[in-house]
Amino acid sequence: MTQLFRYTCTVPLGATDAAGVIYFARLFDLCHAAYEAAFAAAGLSLRQWFESGAIALPIVHCDAQFKQPIRWCDRLQIDLHTDTLSPTAFQLRYTLYTLDPEPVLAAIATTKHVSIDPTRRQRAPLPPECIAYLSCGLPSDTDSAS
Repeated sequence: MTQLFRYTCTVPLGATDAAGVIYFARLFDLCHAAYEAAFAAAGLSLRQWFESGAIALPIVHCDAQFKQPIRWCDRLQIDLHTDTLSPTAFQLRYTLYTLDPEPVLAAIATTKHVSIDPTRRQRAPLPPECIAYLSCGLPSDTDSAS
């Protein structure tokens, strides 16, 4: 799997619970920030797509697996990969590492997004530039024809 984007951040106090570890739902806030930053860095404007009414990209499935506690002030590295891609949907995989002192796997999360026409609320094709960008994160087919 090829890495699509790398994002770093620090876990804010408001993302943690009374036990001092990240509240499970707030993990997706950090993943979503990485997703938005990835598209922005590629010159793709989610805002333009959404405000123009061209498409919406609701999340239809998400999951996370925690490997170790993520605490307030932890520096995180979030590696973003494309897991699957179709003409109307994509799944992103986020691998989160705590960075201090060495990178340690902290969590793995996925989000599945479906492209819809926001007026009709039916599936719609992803913009070609979105497919091109997300395809960069997929492994190439190395099988040779016999």
